[in-house]
Amino acid sequence: MRARLKSELGNKQGALQDYNKVIELNPKDDFTYRDRARLRSELGDKQGALQDSNKAIELNPKYFLPYISRATFRSELGDNQGALQDYNIAIKLAPESNVAYNN
Repeated sequence: MRARLKSELGNKQGALQDYNKVIELNPKDDFTYRDRARLRSELGDKQGALQDSNKAIELNPKYFLPYISRATFRSELGDNQGALQDYNIAIKLAPESNVAYNN
């Protein structure tokens, strides 16, 4: 939570340090990888964001949101086919969610 607050207050590097520490303490926390991916994307590190999304999916492959995030990063990196595949997986995992359809 502190990392999110730091990010919202404009301290992106401080937030990144906090996310790194959480991952160091609990490397199986898929939510932190997802949050750090978002922050890395905001900082312009699209490859890092993609890597964190991959890790979040590896840790929790049945949760649809990391697929949506990864689709966004893939699209920004020019991998539209990969992005479409991720959106399709997200829809399959959570067909009642409108998030994958809207992004």
